[in-house]
Amino acid sequence: MSKKESESEISVTQSFYVDRVVLTIDKTKCIGCDLCTSICPKEATTRAKTNGGFTVEVDVDKCVLCGACVPFCPTSAISLTLNGEPKNVLVEEQGLPTPMRKIEIDGSKCPSDCVKCAEACPVEAIRIGEGHEISVDMDKCLRCPWCVDACDEQAIVVNPMFIGSIRIDSSKCKGKEELYAQSCPTKAIKLTERGLTVDPRYCVFCGACTNMGASDAVDLRRTRVICSGGFSSVWSSALKKLLGTKGASREHDNRALKKLNALVEESRLK
Repeated sequence: MSKKESESEISVTQSFYVDRVVLTIDKTKCIGCDLCTSICPKEATTRAKTNGGFTVEVDVDKCVLCGACVPFCPTSAISLTLNGEPKNVLVEEQGLPTPMRKIEIDGSKCPSDCVKCAEACPVEAIRIGEGHEISVDMDKCLRCPWCVDACDEQAIVVNPMFIGSIRIDSSKCKGKEELYAQSCPTKAIKLTERGLTVDPRYCVFCGACTNMGASDAVDLRRTRVICSGGFSSVWSSALKKLLGTKGASREHDNRALKKLNALVEESRLK
């Protein structure tokens, strides 16, 4: 296995007699969150400080090209290919879950002179054309509900990836308050006269703020993962890292109960 790295990209390649598997990380899309590092079953990915914030590093001796990090990267910065074509066997066989679609916009409800959703989006993921055609850059969209709250017509639905809680102890961020505010890609964290504040409604629990200074300055807890599928040991390990042991057990129990209820309903129909 080999690794190549440039200012904008990391690629890890495993070449066989015929096939070639490549994991690619686009640094320009990376927001410095902790999801790939949390999900990786081999702890092959780590966050690294840069002049502009954080990026990700890959230990080629640990990476097994399983692709667990790919579906949960919030900006699609990570891809896995087989012979140049997108291929992730764990996802295709539902060993890893599939996150819900990020956003749905009902354009028929949108007034022709309204651009509030585009103006509200903190990452400029929503674009409105001259003829009021609405498009969303899914790679940029981070699932935050700024656009939902800006829309007067209730035309937008955003599906979160995580449900959880977050608190910031401003007293432990002394001298780095600006860094904490800048680290949040959805602008849920703001620097005010009272210090740092966080609005949980706009937090997507990506974890980008958790490595800016004191390890206990940010109390971020994910309690649920909103997705479908997932049965592999890789996913079980990832759940424990994302939700903790109790949270992972609760998630498994909830999914088992849903399957049981579905079987009961199906049996009634026959």
